Amino acid sequence: SNHAFYAGILNVAPNAAVDPEHPPIRWVRCNGTWEKRRNLVEAEAVLGEVAAEWERSRSAGTPYRSVGIITFNEAQQELIMDRRDRRIEDDAAFAELHAAAHESAGRDDALFVKNIENVQGDERDVIVFSIGYARDADGKFANRFGALSAAGGENRLNVAVTRARQEMVVVSSIDPSDVRPTPKNDGPLRLRQFLEYARATGSGDRDAQAAVISSINPSMPARGGSAGRGRGAGAALEFDSEFEVQVHTALEKRGHRVDTQVGFSGYRIDLAVVHPDDENRYVLGIECDGATFHSAKSVRERDIMRQQFLEGKGWEIERVWSRRWWRDRDSEVERLERRIAELAGGGGGGGTAAPPASASSARGAGRQ
Repeated sequence: SNHAFYAGILNVAPNAAVDPEHPPIRWVRCNGTWEKRRNLVEAEAVLGEVAAEWERSRSAGTPYRSVGIITFNEAQQELIMDRRDRRIEDDAAFAELHAAAHESAGRDDALFVKNIENVQGDERDVIVFSIGYARDADGKFANRFGALSAAGGENRLNVAVTRARQEMVVVSSIDPSDVRPTPKNDGPLRLRQFLEYARATGSGDRDAQAAVISSINPSMPARGGSAGRGRGAGAALEFDSEFEVQVHTALEKRGHRVDTQVGFSGYRIDLAVVHPDDENRYVLGIECDGATFHSAKSVRERDIMRQQFLEGKGWEIERVWSRRWWRDRDSEVERLERRIAELAGGGGGGGTAAPPASASSARGAGRQ
C-alpha cells in the first residue's frame, strides 16, 4: 500500500524478527468455483483458517487474537456468515472455539465478516481475506472484479489490505497470473500485484517481494527487507557512507553477520546484526549518523521519535557516532559486542516480531 497508493512516502519499519511458520502475510491456495458471485469451497477454507487460529491460541494457552474476515462482495460475505452459523449449530468443537474466542474479546474485537465496501475503519489482529473470484464450472475465468474494476476501485483494495494489525491470511482460488490488468482502471493491476506480494511473503521469497515493490514504484528502491531474508553469497551491500562501511567491516571481522539498509522506505535500518542463534531475527539494529540521520526534519524526529518508534516495533537500537568512532574505534566495537552478547544471551529484547501496520498507523510511521 505504501508504494501502490502513497508513492512510498510513508515511513515504514521493517520487522525485527520473522517466524517462518507464521509469516505476517500467509498465502492459502484452494480450488474453489465461482458460481452466482460466490465461492463455497473458499468460504469453508476461510472458516477453517479462523478455527485453526482459535485452536492455536487455546492449545498454547495464550489470549485469543481478534479476527476479521473480508470479502470482495456482499454475496460472498453472506455465504461465509451463513456457513459460520451452520457450523456453530452442527459442529460442537467449532461452537466451543467460537464461544471461547468471543468471551475473551473486547466489545470492539469480536469476529466480523465484511466486504470491501463496508470495512473502512475496522481493524483486527488477524484478517482472513477471501478473494473469492475463481473459474466457473466450465473452467473459464471472467476477469471481472465488480467495484474493483470501476474508476477508483483500487482504493477499496487499499482499505482491505491494511486492516490487519499482526497477520493477514489470503485465501485465493486464483493465481496472480490469472488476473489480467485492464487499460482503463488500476484495480485489477493492483490486485494482481497484491496477490504476487502475498504469495512471495508467504513463501519467504524476499527477492520476489522486492521485485513486486519495484514494479509498483520503480522510483523507490526496494532495498533490504526483514530478518530471515537470507542474504546469499555475493549479494550486494548498500551503504550511505564510508563510516557505515567501516562499522560493518569491523563487526563482520568479529564474526557477526550484518545486513545493510534493511527495510523498504524512509525508516531503513543502517546496519542490522543477525542473531547468532536464529537467522530469522535481528538481535540489534545500528544507526549511524549518516544520510538518514542528517535528512531528518528535526532533532526530535532524529533523536527521539525515530528510535522510540523502531523500538516499539521490536527493534533494539544502538547508535554509533562518527566522532566517537574516529577517536576510539576499538572501544565502540567493544561496546557493540557487549550489547550483542547481552541481547543474544537473553539480557534484552531484540526478538519480538513487528506486526504489520495499517495505513492509518503507517501515517504515523508504521508498518508490516
